[in-house]
Amino acid sequence: MKKVLIVLLTLICCISILGCGADPKKEAERLNQEYAKPGFTLFQNFTKEINEIRSKYGDKRFDDAVKKLIEEKYKPQFVDMQNKFKSEKDVEDTKLMREQIGLMLNDVIMLFDTGLELTSLPINAEKEVALPYFNKMQSTINNLVSEQVEYLNQYSLLTKGKSSYELTLRNYQKIQKGDSYPDVVLTFKMPGRLTNSEETNIRLIGSRKLDHYIWETEDGYARIMFENGKAYMMEQKGLK
Repeated sequence: MKKVLIVLLTLICCISILGCGADPKKEAERLNQEYAKPGFTLFQNFTKEINEIRSKYGDKRFDDAVKKLIEEKYKPQFVDMQNKFKSEKDVEDTKLMREQIGLMLNDVIMLFDTGLELTSLPINAEKEVALPYFNKMQSTINNLVSEQVEYLNQYSLLTKGKSSYELTLRNYQKIQKGDSYPDVVLTFKMPGRLTNSEETNIRLIGSRKLDHYIWETEDGYARIMFENGKAYMMEQKGLK
């Protein structure tokens, strides 16, 4: 009876961690090698090729080349990676890290799909027609950058035992009026939390969108208001 009880307890232990003997640090390293690093490299290569195409073409050939690049080269690789990732079982200790990988894969594919929609528009399409697509792409990029730094923070916690956030007074002082949300996120290595967003459309001034973000720790915070995606007003308290 004692042996049976020990076996039963061992099985319960294995089930509870979704993989008996799973090492959180090793699992984090595996996820980083199989998904994060290849994904970051792929996306960097994609942006590099986009810039090369932009310098080469200024007409409809640009749209056609981008469409081909997305459909035939990059989107299939990310879809395959996403399908493989979804087929895996969760390990509880790396749950937050896996969550960010899943969000990043979703957003990269969403970015590709929005790009394909944009390339299908006529080359002489009115600005008002193309603007919603550009806004959607910018919003997706903002999410991607936030997910990337949160992923890196979770990875650092699991492999080094410390946070990678750098919300400091020194970094706050690096931020300039006109910086974008991704610029600030990469400076703090930390995602911001959107606290308020409002948009107005005044005939003489045009569209004005104000987004209020806060970055905070136990020690202090930084608040930044972005006007049409650019840092406009900022304040901090307690940063060291």
